[in-house]
Amino acid sequence: MTLQHKTAIITGANRGIGRAIAIALAGEGASCVLCARDEQKLASVERKITTVGGAACSLSRDLRAPDAPSQLVDFAIARYGRIDIVVNNAGATKRGDLNAALLSLTKSLAAAGRDAGIQVNAINPGAIRTERLEKRLAALAANRHIPLEAAEREFIETEQVTRIGEPEDIANLVVFLVSPRGRFLHGALVDADGGATKSI
Repeated sequence: MTLQHKTAIITGANRGIGRAIAIALAGEGASCVLCARDEQKLASVERKITTVGGAACSLSRDLRAPDAPSQLVDFAIARYGRIDIVVNNAGATKRGDLNAALLSLTKSLAAAGRDAGIQVNAINPGAIRTERLEKRLAALAANRHIPLEAAEREFIETEQVTRIGEPEDIANLVVFLVSPRGRFLHGALVDADGGATKSI
């Protein structure tokens, strides 16, 4: 286990990509602080981690509230005494001007954190099999009057990707980035999207 004695905050940890990341980090020995708005789903993820011997605690907060991020930090330090990893997974954006601004922010934060030894990277997930994508595929199937499997094949062809990603694909990449094996990556912008991004 590469992350023993590390504490990780994972936002949006109650489902989808965030849930998979939390489970993967806990599997590598990290103590996980889970945060999202849905308290029941958070508790379910916490139970899944702790029943197999992992360490996890959860705090239900809406991180759009001005004082919520500081409450999360205080909670993590009170529980585990330190913060080593932060996975900012809450929220969703569309590609475009805002996405480019977030990527530029990643580069700026990486530059600011370099001398302090703070590593900053960004993952740009493509089409990942989450509830949101499942609804999109179901709508496509209904509109085209085709089976769900055919809708998925059409989606892959239209998007010109190798396949639809799984939450674990992103989780495995996060584990690599935050582990000693990923220490040379700093300010990196990783497109984990099955080839959806066609330009630099």
